[in-house]
Amino acid sequence: MEDNNIETLETNTEPVVAPVQEPVTPVAPVQEPVQPVQPVQPTPVAPQPAEPEIPWNYKPISAWGYVGYEILFCIPIVGFIFMLVYAFSNNNINRRNFARSYLIYLIIGLVLGVIVGIIAFIAGYSFSTIKYY
Repeated sequence: MEDNNIETLETNTEPVVAPVQEPVTPVAPVQEPVQPVQPVQPTPVAPQPAEPEIPWNYKPISAWGYVGYEILFCIPIVGFIFMLVYAFSNNNINRRNFARSYLIYLIIGLVLGVIVGIIAFIAGYSFSTIKYY
């Protein structure tokens, strides 16, 4: 019982049968032509609307900016000067309009104050000329 592919190994224990392997001859790999990798084209996405660039003299003023300008305009003499400068300058349209509205508000308040003062003076003078007998 002789097999060409099997050889027996005798050791102190029971015999072990191992298959005989034939020598492997190296085979040269077949060179396939390398094709360049095509880049993956991204799927088209709807373009996002670009934010329009606002000119420097139309930049909006923040809420805290308005609070700051109002506090500045409340200072007695310096505030009035700043109000006039900002109302007649062309640096920022929003600041100019705010200063103009504050100036108009101030003028309306002064006119109403003068009218109420004249009415109070006339009423006070008329009551002081009444003679009680």
